[in-house]
Amino acid sequence: MTYTIKDVAKLMDISAHTLRFYDDHGLFPFVHRNKNNVRQFSDKDLEWVYVVQCLRATGL
Repeated sequence: MTYTIKDVAKLMDISAHTLRFYDDHGLFPFVHRNKNNVRQFSDKDLEWVYVVQCLRATGL
């Protein structure tokens, strides 16, 4: 299943702006984009978003 940035923001309780910032800075290297250049997150990518949130919470 694939998720848009809006879906991920809602599921992970994080702003879409923050997700875009993290992606633009290379924290989500495996997120694919469709033909319209829209980010498409997979279930595996959602796990990575969770890891990044945990690292952020610890101050890294």
